Amino acid sequence: MAALVPPDSIVVHIPNHHGTAKETLFLAKAVAEYSHSSIANILIGKPRESNYLMKKLGSPLAEEQMGFQQTKPLPDGITPIIIDGVVDTGTSAKAAVHALGGGIVLSFAMSNTLLERQEVQSVCFHR
Repeated sequence: MAALVPPDSIVVHIPNHHGTAKETLFLAKAVAEYSHSSIANILIGKPRESNYLMKKLGSPLAEEQMGFQQTKPLPDGITPIIIDGVVDTGTSAKAAVHALGGGIVLSFAMSNTLLERQEVQSVCFHR
């Protein structure tokens, strides 16, 4: 993951269902250290039910229910590298991109259910 991050990038971690980042912060710190990038703790969410739990109950959350908000501006011309632990439906990743006005999402793991959806477009980067 970290090998895909250009040096001097800004890494932004996705908040969990408590509204702050825990697992993704740990992952973002490792990515930032390896890639010589900085971390911007600028994305918060509203406390809510776990999307994992809601999906299991048959009622996955929508982007708006994540309540993601950018708390500080990014420097001009910077595309944030958004770190997510697991992408299943892509809802939290899309909500983060929309809240930040753009970005590139890197995920530690991707669910096979994401690949089953026809509207998903994949882009692969290789070094």
